[in-house]
Amino acid sequence: ELDRELLATTERLVRAVQPAELHVVTAAERAFPATCWSRGLEAARARQMTELEELAGLAGITRFLPVVVEGPPLDGILHHALDHKVDLVLVGRHRAGHSSGLAQHLALAAPCAVWMVPAGAPATLNRIVVATDFSQASRLALETAVGLCHELGLSELTVLNVCATPATPGIDPLTDAARLEAFHRFAGEASSGDVTLRPAFEHADDVVDGVAAAARRLGADLVCMGSRGQSRAAAMLLGAVTGESLRKLECPVLVVRVPGKVASLAEVFLRRLFTEQDRPRVG
Repeated sequence: ELDRELLATTERLVRAVQPAELHVVTAAERAFPATCWSRGLEAARARQMTELEELAGLAGITRFLPVVVEGPPLDGILHHALDHKVDLVLVGRHRAGHSSGLAQHLALAAPCAVWMVPAGAPATLNRIVVATDFSQASRLALETAVGLCHELGLSELTVLNVCATPATPGIDPLTDAARLEAFHRFAGEASSGDVTLRPAFEHADDVVDGVAAAARRLGADLVCMGSRGQSRAAAMLLGAVTGESLRKLECPVLVVRVPGKVASLAEVFLRRLFTEQDRPRVG
């Protein structure tokens, strides 16, 4: 079920973005004695290659590279993303309330953006919500969401800010007027083009619950948020909240990482807006 929904979303995204490369990846763990590892791996690869081609074909995906990585799935996918300078990883995850397992670990460890598709999620991308604390890290999430709106032909993007009541310890809460001012300053510095940025403010006892509630209320098909790569190090939305949100949100989530040596998905989209030369690699 996860594979079908993941590939349906992938097909929708591929039609819009038209990436230079699409890798459909699965893992073959060592499940047989070392003496017959080579023979067993070859058979597993052949079987999984066939399954990948059948699944992708059923989803309408015709141009892709099937890949079987060795060892634990997390390690194999991370190595593949690094080796091939992947811009985006799409991965399936269980519904809210379940352990997010592989998806969450990828979101917090991958060198690129990670798009998580929960079981039962429709392959629609009509309303995108970007969750922000108006920081530099969340600006990358905003730029990525704006670029995605351009690719999908969407004219509106919702910019969400959640205020915890009572306030999170160590964080001074903003008044509604101050939040609106912060939004206008934040949005004014973004290159949104013809995409209209709409503010949405939520009050909740817990920031994570507020993001989840707002996503449901707004009918979000995708929530985009940033990650500093240290999910427990910060008390704001981008950081400690990211990991918790992955478990509670019922819709797909796109986690955008601060770029290092690997170009961020936001940079790829922004280059395409002005040059139309670069095509993101999707894994």
